[in-house]
Amino acid sequence: MRDFKKTPQYDYCCDPWRVLDFGEKKNAIGPAEGALVRGNEDPLLPRILIAYGSETGTAEAAATSLNRYFKLVNPSLLTLNDVAKLDQATIQEFTHMLIICATFGAGEPPNNAAMFFSKDLNGVIKKGAKFAVLALGSSLYPEYCKAGKDADDKMNEAGAEQIMEITRADSAQGDQTTIREWMNRVKKLVLPDVLHDKLKAGYAMSGRGPLLPSYLMKWRNEDAEGEAWLTKKKDEGTLQCISNRELFGKSDGMDPTRSTRHIELDLPDEMSYETGDHLSVAPINSMDVVARFCKCFAHEIEKAAVKSGYYSLKLEEDTRQSLTAKSTNLSCTPSLLWQIHQSFYIECTEGGRASLYSANHLVNKTLADVLQKGLDLSFHSTSYLVDFLSMLSRKMGTMRGTSATAVLFKKEVMPIIEQESDVDDGSKRIRVFIEKYPTIVDFLETFDEVLCRPAGGQPLVSLADVLVLIPCLQPRQYSISSSDVISPRRLSITTGVVNYVSKNLVPVKGVCSNYLAGLAIGQFVDARVVKSSFHPPDDSSCPLIMIAAGTGLAPFMGFLQERANAMAESNIGFGKCHLFFGCRSDEEFTYNDQLTQWESKGVVELHLAQTRQKGKPKKYVQGALKDYGQDLASLLLSQEMAKVYICGNAKMADECSDVCIELLAKYGEMSVMSATQWLWSMRFDNRWQFDVWGQAKPINAVTNATKGRSLRESQVDWIANF
Repeated sequence: MRDFKKTPQYDYCCDPWRVLDFGEKKNAIGPAEGALVRGNEDPLLPRILIAYGSETGTAEAAATSLNRYFKLVNPSLLTLNDVAKLDQATIQEFTHMLIICATFGAGEPPNNAAMFFSKDLNGVIKKGAKFAVLALGSSLYPEYCKAGKDADDKMNEAGAEQIMEITRADSAQGDQTTIREWMNRVKKLVLPDVLHDKLKAGYAMSGRGPLLPSYLMKWRNEDAEGEAWLTKKKDEGTLQCISNRELFGKSDGMDPTRSTRHIELDLPDEMSYETGDHLSVAPINSMDVVARFCKCFAHEIEKAAVKSGYYSLKLEEDTRQSLTAKSTNLSCTPSLLWQIHQSFYIECTEGGRASLYSANHLVNKTLADVLQKGLDLSFHSTSYLVDFLSMLSRKMGTMRGTSATAVLFKKEVMPIIEQESDVDDGSKRIRVFIEKYPTIVDFLETFDEVLCRPAGGQPLVSLADVLVLIPCLQPRQYSISSSDVISPRRLSITTGVVNYVSKNLVPVKGVCSNYLAGLAIGQFVDARVVKSSFHPPDDSSCPLIMIAAGTGLAPFMGFLQERANAMAESNIGFGKCHLFFGCRSDEEFTYNDQLTQWESKGVVELHLAQTRQKGKPKKYVQGALKDYGQDLASLLLSQEMAKVYICGNAKMADECSDVCIELLAKYGEMSVMSATQWLWSMRFDNRWQFDVWGQAKPINAVTNATKGRSLRESQVDWIANF
């Protein structure tokens, strides 16, 4: 299973803005947030284009943060696809192009960047135009940061001037520190030092003084009859759930919150998949969390309900009963629940000019819909978190609150927004902060007293202030655990349901996993198939080594279904097949019956490692590899060209790689460097493949290379010279 954010399909930043009629302010309408801005009033100031190609939302978040920083010199924020659509005259207006691009698949650019790479930039880029590229990727995959490197080459070939060498941010080693270092350096290179303090203080470069934008929530039903309560919408899902069952056996003493689900979905006619592909699922925030968020702004929402005429509405009795029952379950008032199911838009005012804040996910939708399906309420993005806290700090200004909550607010927030001088220390502070406040809801509930409750008739922060900063909710990817050969019109996924309590005793629930766990039979899911290179070998005669822990078993179930089906016809010509699988206990041994049956038929040889099984010593999957050490080394070195597949947590995958290098050195009579080279040559031949999630930390090898260097350092040196 892959349970992490990967493929956003939100090209919302640069849709054409629409003009609204604000009566007397009609002549003051200006461009909307995120629209293409053609330059600024001062010709001596840089004209900045910030372009991104995003897969997990990380590139988009960083680009959006840069856009906010340079806001007062009117930058333009576009996807790379939209850059490709610009004409030559428009592109040549920019003096600086700042590109942030992710890589996915076999070195491919994201969907919202692909057009840029097919556009001929020769003669299009302005002579002397400057640029910088931040490439995002994972060193666990062969084509590390290829899309970013291609963008860098493309700009160089077009004659643009590089203001700094390309920077690569490795998600396998934690990319947030590298991203923030690159952003800080770019800020200093693009603008003179004298301007940075003014930007931070919110001053316009045109000399007009303070010019921070303000945002105002506008409800469509104000001064008009309200919309119907919870109008039934057509189910917009694409795949229908036909089975949703628990895989864990339950026993006394077992944590009742632990759960792994097997979910089967029917494919529509126009959709197909291959064994080993991924399913990209659009998650939905629970209504409980949405209600908690809205209650933080209850004063503002209740005022809107009064203005909208909620209390004078003549609702049908069954409608009112439904509204009352739902609001009781969510511990909120009927008026608040009714109001958040009305559509809204946001008005942005800058320098006396009003415009529609035209991000698609915040226009002509109900607040409930936006919060459930549109916005990511977690604090996983560092750049977004810093921007959000900086906004709150500016709002606080010189407020000298003496309450315990105000004191705690300053104690928690100020170290985060003052972290630029020491990025590493800032990263530690951010990790601690997120452990305390995993979501914006947890944070707002803690500091509701100083942020959202009216002080002198006006709360410090408004609902609109917060909505414009929250990033979009991105799809999650799951490895498909079925075979298209066996069930071409039906696929399955295996998902671990995330439920735990943080070190600070804060309950944390995975958004998508809990959404999927609650799917009812017949319910539709908004999802699509994403192609992968993680497919079973075409040649059934080559030895197959599969390594997995937990839900990492998912894709291998599809592999083994195909193998079992082929062997049922004839078991001649099949190489050895080994599955090294780690789990906690017999109760958490997923697909136990099926795997045991396959082993009895010679389809696979199972090597089980358990860490919490009563009566057995603790063993991780790395230990199972060591137990099979000499035979495993022989398979890796055999002329039969064994193929290795690893699926699971990146840290586990990293440690398994180190164990295999140790075994090659021990039983293959190789030096550590030679063993490392052998493993990496397998990777370059696509005989060593990963399907992993999470962050791998550098781990010292069991046997170190010369001069005390770790295996990872030796691997990096070897790759550079490969």
